[in-house]
Amino acid sequence: MDIVDVNIFSEEEQITSKSEICIASMIELGLDCTKETPESRVTMKEVVKRLNKIKNTFMET
Repeated sequence: MDIVDVNIFSEEEQITSKSEICIASMIELGLDCTKETPESRVTMKEVVKRLNKIKNTFMET
């Protein structure tokens, strides 16, 4: 969380463990998309699948 922009959340919103997990998952996905060789990168189908999983995790109440 040290590398995340503090302005992502408004002052009223608290950073919860759920939001930390989602942010970390998005950063991990971004790194997986930028691997050096195309063969080692994730496919767009996998990207969509992982983004939907992150969204569903974040939206759970």
